[in-house]
Amino acid sequence: MPGFLDKVKKFAEDATQSVTDGVKRFKNTKFLDAVIGGCVYVMGANGVIKPEEKQKMIGFINLNEALKVFDNTKVVERFNHFVGQFEFDANVGKGEVFSALEAIKDQPDQAKLAVQVLIAVCSADDDFDAEEQKTVVLLAKHLNLEPSLFGLDANMGDPSASDTADGSGRKKLF
Repeated sequence: MPGFLDKVKKFAEDATQSVTDGVKRFKNTKFLDAVIGGCVYVMGANGVIKPEEKQKMIGFINLNEALKVFDNTKVVERFNHFVGQFEFDANVGKGEVFSALEAIKDQPDQAKLAVQVLIAVCSADDDFDAEEQKTVVLLAKHLNLEPSLFGLDANMGDPSASDTADGSGRKKLF
């Protein structure tokens, strides 16, 4: 489905400036937690967060103009917090992410921007795979946002409906 992936990538590229401007407006702990927690959840959509992915995510946050507004120490601490929650127990991790999202759910501008950041982060490696897309759809819906606002198909399945990450028989962590 190259057309669909191109559409999503184009959306992410077009949103870069608005994401940067928006993050500067919403520089607060609730927003940071929603973004970092969501990113960790989406990164792990394929069932595992590899050490290389952790480093890439932290590096992306440190280098990304939009996310530079946050103190690096706080970003790393929150990232490690969410990863640790998932490593301890997938359901605990999910609960933490959804709690963080709840904190911004009644702020439509922040909720929309958080999803835009998730897409930008997940698209950074030019591999916004189907599991990541499904997870972003799930999170957008949780925030009462229409996935089509972000160029995503609202009919994509719930990532928790599948019990293997990649057809290998390996159980999904979350």
